[in-house]
Amino acid sequence: MVSVTSTQELRGLGLPASRGPGGLFESKRPEDVAWSDLLIALFTPLGARLMRRSAGSALHELLFDPIDPRDFSLVELAVRDAATRQVPHVVIANVAVLAREKGIELRIAFHLANDRGSDPTVRAVTIDKTFISPA
Repeated sequence: MVSVTSTQELRGLGLPASRGPGGLFESKRPEDVAWSDLLIALFTPLGARLMRRSAGSALHELLFDPIDPRDFSLVELAVRDAATRQVPHVVIANVAVLAREKGIELRIAFHLANDRGSDPTVRAVTIDKTFISPA
């Protein structure tokens, strides 16, 4: 008799590479790969890639300028724009920009484009205040 065990679907490498039980370059779940693709798109300054000057987002300029809660809508717009232009396999459901004591937190809910029926995956990244001037 043959027994079948179900395993999670693993596809691709999440960047930056991190050491896990499967080694430095272990396979990641599709949501992990999509999250790392989105972070790369968000934190690459516009014009920084030589052969793709349109790659990147305006988030870099927003974070190095003085920022206050009135600018949070611009941060959300930069996240949605970068995802739409560069990461077509990620569909943004919600972006929350939250003020924190040591910076701002981006809480992003997203779906994979081929799996919109499931609950959105929610991930967060905190941007340190040392790079952000107080308003």
